[in-house]
Amino acid sequence: MAAKRILAVENNELVLSFLEDGLTTAGYDVDTATNGREALEKIMWTASSSRTTTSATRVEMPCCESWADF
Repeated sequence: MAAKRILAVENNELVLSFLEDGLTTAGYDVDTATNGREALEKIMWTASSSRTTTSATRVEMPCCESWADF
């Protein structure tokens, strides 16, 4: 059985590294993004390629003040 995919999104690279390590240890295939825009690009690519991914993210991202920024 293939590992479940998860997208971890965090602008703090140290925190993102801890998330990635922990999720990998838990058996997930982890992809990362450092901001909301990058995360949405990866989610849109994932949807178009029929790959299943769960996203773990913060609601507030420093680069994006509103949904219009995407």
